[in-house]
Amino acid sequence: GERLLAQSLFTEKRKESEEIFALYTRYGGADPLLLRAFFTAYSASVFLGQKPEKEWIMQQIFEEVRGESHKERVPVLYLLALSLSFSKRKELKEEELEELSAFLPILLEKSLIFSYTKELGKFVSLPNEILEKSVLEYHGREEEKPFLSIRNQGEEEFHREELQECYHGIYTASFLLFPGESMEYRFTIGKEDKLLYESVLKKDGTHIIDGEDAYSALCRMSSLLMEGNREELRPLMEEYEEKELALSRVLME
Repeated sequence: GERLLAQSLFTEKRKESEEIFALYTRYGGADPLLLRAFFTAYSASVFLGQKPEKEWIMQQIFEEVRGESHKERVPVLYLLALSLSFSKRKELKEEELEELSAFLPILLEKSLIFSYTKELGKFVSLPNEILEKSVLEYHGREEEKPFLSIRNQGEEEFHREELQECYHGIYTASFLLFPGESMEYRFTIGKEDKLLYESVLKKDGTHIIDGEDAYSALCRMSSLLMEGNREELRPLMEEYEEKELALSRVLME
């Protein structure tokens, strides 16, 4: 069983390795190195390869993470695959919430922030800077860094923006948009600017609009302005101006 599982991992045939892994564990197979190799390969296929996940395998990866009290010792790929899986769910069990709260700070400290990260705000508190920004993400190859070009509303030409390689061929860039705003973007590669992907990024206004920070206030005002609700907009603008004046006085003292 061990030899078959090891061979399947080297051939990178996911379906076969899953079937062999199921048989291996069913009959008591528990070699730590082989389990780690399988979980790493599977996490990579889910996170890097964006392959569909199987609940029973993700549950085993979860148990591996749960069994390690020092989360920094857990392979980062396990944490990335689990966080991506959690972000797609409507609710989490109590033990899953506990684990997410324990390992998410490790990912944030490493600046491993992706387009799905803000979805975890359904379950745990996230810094405003993550909730406020929209993340563009491109999955490519480490040896070929793409270019990102954007065009904001009202602009005639596209212009380049810097992309960061966030993790093994995954490139990201963050932008601050307000409700109703949109931004065209395109990923290209090479000197010829060969088009890889293009789309439009829109701010839906579903995140942090009820917060007390300046960005949330601006989002609320932007939404009311789009709705033409001047009755509610006016007092919000006055309150915002008062806070800004008060802050400027504090800074000048």
